[in-house]
Amino acid sequence: SIEIPVTLTVTGETSNLGDLNLDGEINVLDVVTLISAILDGSEFIPSGDMNQDGANDVLDVVTLIQIILNI
Repeated sequence: SIEIPVTLTVTGETSNLGDLNLDGEINVLDVVTLISAILDGSEFIPSGDMNQDGANDVLDVVTLIQIILNI
């Protein structure tokens, strides 16, 4: 076996997956923010990538809505 030491430093603002407006809640405002970002072609929003595929798209919107309706 080989032992490989790894150091990981995470910096920056953290947010919960789905909380796009960083208000601490997942609700319709986050859906509106995600849809606006997708339609505007805004830069990638990591907290909006609900299926973790590296893109913000309609699948993320559908997943976010499903989460909101099940809470």
